[in-house]
Amino acid sequence: MSHETKTIIGVIAVVIAFISYIPYFRNIFSGKTKPHAFSWLVWCMLNGIAFAGQIKDKGGSGSWSVGFTALVMLIIFFLALQRGEKHITNFDWVCLIAAVLSLIPWALTNNPLLSIVIITIIDAFGFLPTIRKTFYKPNQ
Repeated sequence: MSHETKTIIGVIAVVIAFISYIPYFRNIFSGKTKPHAFSWLVWCMLNGIAFAGQIKDKGGSGSWSVGFTALVMLIIFFLALQRGEKHITNFDWVCLIAAVLSLIPWALTNNPLLSIVIITIIDAFGFLPTIRKTFYKPNQ
């Protein structure tokens, strides 16, 4: 595949990612959606680390959508601090701390399968605060 083709595909992926977030941002600003900051922080960290790894391994235009997604997740995290879920529980803190602590063995392992298992666990911890919020406030 030529460099130009890869660049075009990378740009298309970023444009699709941009378009896909428009309804979510619209709902945040209209007050219909109140994101949970901790979930978006965990997801931002995971995507940021993935992006950094792709850049380190010369991912090129194939990494652009992951980098863009990490940036969008960071923006949503900050919006969530202002407009998102304000009821943060001890459970939410435990999930955030568990996700952050899970980064340590992931960073130390050289085993690809173990890394995937740990990333999946971190991602699950990121989802738990949002799942809890959705259960108690399903319309947000």
